Amino acid sequence: MKGVNTILSVLSIFILAKLLTPEDFGLVAMASILAVALQTALQISVNQALILKEKPDRKDLDTAFTINIIRGAIMFAVIACSAYPLSVFYNEPLVTPIALAFSLSLLLSGFENPALVKLERALSVKKIMYLNISAQFVGVIISIVLAWVTGSYWAMVIGHIVKQIVRLMLSYFFKPYTPWFCLARWKALLSFSVWISLSRVVLTISEKFEQILIGKLLGAVSLGQFNIGNEVARKPIQEFAIVINRGLFPAFSQLLNDKVRLLSAYKHAVSVSTSIALPAGAGIAILAEPIVLIALGREWIGAVPIVQALGGIAALLNIDSATKAIFMAAGLTKSIFNRDLLFAFVKIILVLLGVLSYGLTGVLAAIVMGRILMLFINWFMMKQVFGLSIFSQFMLLFRPAIGISCMATLLIWGLPSIVIPETINFDNGISALLELLQHVMIGAVTYFVTHILLWFAMGRPLGLEDKLLSIVQKK
Repeated sequence: MKGVNTILSVLSIFILAKLLTPEDFGLVAMASILAVALQTALQISVNQALILKEKPDRKDLDTAFTINIIRGAIMFAVIACSAYPLSVFYNEPLVTPIALAFSLSLLLSGFENPALVKLERALSVKKIMYLNISAQFVGVIISIVLAWVTGSYWAMVIGHIVKQIVRLMLSYFFKPYTPWFCLARWKALLSFSVWISLSRVVLTISEKFEQILIGKLLGAVSLGQFNIGNEVARKPIQEFAIVINRGLFPAFSQLLNDKVRLLSAYKHAVSVSTSIALPAGAGIAILAEPIVLIALGREWIGAVPIVQALGGIAALLNIDSATKAIFMAAGLTKSIFNRDLLFAFVKIILVLLGVLSYGLTGVLAAIVMGRILMLFINWFMMKQVFGLSIFSQFMLLFRPAIGISCMATLLIWGLPSIVIPETINFDNGISALLELLQHVMIGAVTYFVTHILLWFAMGRPLGLEDKLLSIVQKK
């Protein structure tokens, strides 16, 4: 179901990119950067704190509800007051009304149902997935219809607000709960959340810093190209990482008293997730040019190097998610903050040097180097705290890396290049799409066969294959 949600998101990007222009996307990005940053940075982790409680009661839920409302009201006020200064900063008057519209969405987000955490705690996430898919689907349809009818960037803004309204309504439909205002348990909830919240702040600053610089120094078109390229490269992998994190945290929390099983679960999670995510990210990077030209059109050609640079490293987000989940389960939230603070500090310096020296290319190089740095930080943390050797963690990536190498060799040098016509119509567009799908299938089969052969050669270690085998045997 999360896959369906991701497909909806990616399809909406492709369709809206056909109906709107890079400048439209850049304009909305300028207006929404601060709103998205605040929503991410101030996403107080009261839900995770509730998961760790054995039996969260009414006061716990009401306190979480009240904290979220205060958070939503603060974000609403900050964005409303910043709307005009943002337009002055970017020298773009249209930013003001768009930013004000996004502030309404932030206010609504504070009223979502905190009782959904009971479903997460029980690892019963089906209703949550239905909620996400339904809200995403309605928002996508509204955006596409309005973009088709009006050709205006307001289609994206209104679609986003409608999506938030649907999420709010369905949160109470899937888990009935009558909230009330209460702050009786605020110390207990915030004591767990403070380091995770600070971690989100520094990560958000590091991520949005690059977008602010691109918008300010390179303009709305470059920002639009960057955001869409980033979405195409990272969206499928990022959504998968979110699912991994939401499932692993409560699962690891139940294994804290058995270190052997805990580390086995961690290694299994990393092995399985990277075996899927790494080839997906690498495939997107290798086939970036035909994907962008077929799905978006030649006016988005500037997004190709962005997809190529970010696609291959996006899969490392899964290792971040697994490492964060096991440290949160162990209550080591300050360690997560220290990790993210170091990463953010180094990345900001790299991005600043990169954009001033080499423009957009420098930014992409900085992001790649920062993501590789985070990988080594995660490995070192797992060794220091849980005694998991760096070599054993490296070996979790060995089979995926070899499989990707074989896949890349065949796609780049073994198969003829996909020819994209200058002007795409229905007939030649279908032909190019079929050729792209053929390359995707050949690459996937090459990776899968290589992965399985290495699995047998290495003595059938824990990983994707034995997980699939156990599922088949159960059926």
